[in-house]
Amino acid sequence: MRLPRKPIHTDSALKPKARQSAQLSISAEASLAFSRWHETPLASELYESEQEALKKILPKLFGFHLLVLGGAGSNDLLQSSPISHQITVAETSSDSDSREKISLVSPLNSLPLQNDSVDVVIVNHVLEFSHDPRGVLREAVRVLRPGGHLLLLGFQPISLWGAKRFFFRFCHRFNLLSLRGPWGGRFLGNRRLRDWLALLEIQARPTRYVKHGLALEHPWLRSKIGPSNTILEQWLARRATDGGIPCGAVALVWGVKESRPLTPIGSSWKRPIKTALPVSTAPLRESPSRSKMW
Repeated sequence: MRLPRKPIHTDSALKPKARQSAQLSISAEASLAFSRWHETPLASELYESEQEALKKILPKLFGFHLLVLGGAGSNDLLQSSPISHQITVAETSSDSDSREKISLVSPLNSLPLQNDSVDVVIVNHVLEFSHDPRGVLREAVRVLRPGGHLLLLGFQPISLWGAKRFFFRFCHRFNLLSLRGPWGGRFLGNRRLRDWLALLEIQARPTRYVKHGLALEHPWLRSKIGPSNTILEQWLARRATDGGIPCGAVALVWGVKESRPLTPIGSSWKRPIKTALPVSTAPLRESPSRSKMW
C-alpha cells in the first residue's frame, strides 16, 4: 500500500510571499528612519521650503474640513490654511515627533471616514514609504468631495536628492550603510503620479518643485559647501521656472476632483400620454362654394 505523497513546497510558490514580507519590512524600516529624520537641520530647511510653496495655494482653498495624511511637519505646513477643522492621520504615533498633533491613528489605505466628506486632502510624504501607495491615493480620493482639492508632496527620483537616495540604497543592499532619513523610500516620479491621478478622475494642475540643491546633512559639509549650495539652489530654481528640466527634490502636485453631473429625472406631468387621442377617419367634405368655382 502506497502512502499519499505530501505536497512539495517549491521555492517558486514561496517567492511571492517572501517578496511581499520583504517589501513590508523595508517600507516599515524606511518609514521609521524617516520619522527619526524630522528634527535634523536639513529636514527643517525642507519643511520651510514646502511651507513657502503651500502659502501660495492654501489661502485660496476654503471649506469645512482639511485632512493631512502623514504627520511629518504637518503643523508648520498648515499655518496658512483658512480651514479651522484640520485632521492629521498617521499609521503609527511614531510617524511624527512629539511636537506634532496626531488626530487619528489608522492605516492610510483604509481610512475610517465617509465618502465625499473632506474639502482638502494633503498627502504629506507617505506614498514613498507605504507598501500600498496606490491604495493610499485611492483612499485620499474617496474621502475627497467632488470639486475638492488634493495636494501631493513627494520626493522625486530625477534630482540631486534622488541621486543620493540611489547611492544609499545601493550601499544598503551590500550592508555598507544603514537606511536613514528619506533615502530608504521609493521615490515616485511626477509623470507616474499624474497618471495615477488621471485614472482616479483627478484633474491635475501644473506641478511645482521645491528644494533644488544638494542634500547636505553633515555639519562639516554644511559649513564648507553651504554658500555654494545656496547659489546652486537659486540657479537650478531659475532653470526650472524658465522651462528647463525640473530637477527639484520635492514635487507639489495639485489636483481637483472632477464632479459628475447627475442625470435629471423628468416629472410625471411631463411624461407622454400612453393612450393616443382618438382621430376621426371620415373624409373631409368640400365646401359648395369651392366646388362651384372649379
